[in-house]
Amino acid sequence: SAFASIWNIKGDSVYLKNNKNKVGIGTPSPSGKLDVVVLSDTNNALNVRHFGGSGIAIFGIIMKGKGDAICGLSRGTGHGGAFGIDNPLSDGCGLIGVTNGKGKAVFGLQTGIGYGGAFWINNQSNDSAAVAGLTQGRGDGVLGIATQRGASVHGLKLNEFGRAGVFEINHATNSDYALYATSNST
Repeated sequence: SAFASIWNIKGDSVYLKNNKNKVGIGTPSPSGKLDVVVLSDTNNALNVRHFGGSGIAIFGIIMKGKGDAICGLSRGTGHGGAFGIDNPLSDGCGLIGVTNGKGKAVFGLQTGIGYGGAFWINNQSNDSAAVAGLTQGRGDGVLGIATQRGASVHGLKLNEFGRAGVFEINHATNSDYALYATSNST
């Protein structure tokens, strides 16, 4: 059969006989090893579900070359990628970015008019920070740079409780400022 001529079956694994071939779902000319195309539909292009255990639902690794291990692109009104955990007992992360190279572990680029990155906590009993920066190196835990009119760091409080900003040093021998401000303008 045609199936047997391009696929190998070994135990419960199915894989291409020729590792140079590509698989297209919804496209006759796949641009990657696996290319899933949905032309006009409200369904997701690809769903990966992991029911139980501690494994990773999607894992991408580049051994050589410069291509993306995983790439998601939406030309519609949906997200380019969405990762989540639907288990209140899980202590895993919804998304992890790791690098031992010179690039960013996680990078967001906004070329439209929305946020470059947005983090929300949608649980009134959660007392964790929406964004936390921690470094064990020599750089800053959080760095904000504004090259135009916006603020590098902006704190906004929308209710009557809590602070708009907190700066704290929690080490007895650290004599640096908790907050240092300077301006080159008049």
